Amino acid sequence: MTESRARQKRDELLQYERFAAACTSVPTCPLQQPNEPEPDIVLDCPGGRVGVELTELQPSGDRVKRGREREQAMLLDHAKRLYERAGHPPVHVSVAWSVEPPMGKRVRAQQAHVLSELVANHPPMGIWGTEVGSGYDRIREDLPVVYLRVWPAQPHNDREWRESEFHQVEPVAPGDLQARIELEETKLTRYRETYTSRWLVIITHVEGPSTWGVILDEVWQSTFESHYDRVFLLDFIRGRCGELRLRPRNEGAARRVAS
Repeated sequence: MTESRARQKRDELLQYERFAAACTSVPTCPLQQPNEPEPDIVLDCPGGRVGVELTELQPSGDRVKRGREREQAMLLDHAKRLYERAGHPPVHVSVAWSVEPPMGKRVRAQQAHVLSELVANHPPMGIWGTEVGSGYDRIREDLPVVYLRVWPAQPHNDREWRESEFHQVEPVAPGDLQARIELEETKLTRYRETYTSRWLVIITHVEGPSTWGVILDEVWQSTFESHYDRVFLLDFIRGRCGELRLRPRNEGAARRVAS
């Protein structure tokens, strides 16, 4: 199994565990993570097998932006581990990014080393901490960072290394969810195995700003058409889960959401 595939499997298991903890409808049954084209998670329950598809919603971005956010998170995590391994005092760090130079697996270790050293060389001064960079120009040519803030953390608290920029959060309307349901339904025709029940879990707030969204109240007042037996909406960060109201999709009928 490739590294990227193994990471995807770990992410899917983490997402499912958060879903199972947040939703009382999820039965406690042995689970599997089969390979495609089967569902991401399969539950072997006494009443039959349940296939669970997990999909991330990007209401405030796209998959390209999501990929960049994932790389930023991995770079921050790597730099944080290097910093702490060196025995430096505990700190919180916020970062504003630039698009250049490119990030990626090939340069991640070097960029993480540079970032950890940059933090170590700018210890927090006072309770408000230390600011580095203008927010416009890169602090260093070999690092995609234009601004850095370092402030003290208590030894017993988790040290947070995160992005510092402001982002507009887009609303998630019924039409957005109906479109995503229809997109995910194409997977149902590919299953080789038979499942007693087929579930779809749409996940927001997974990690970076591209996955942030405001769920409009009308979502919970709407009825959606789907070939899935059950569809859930999970706020990953807050651990909140709700089930959407469904009616079976009629073949050839207009695809719409009815309030």
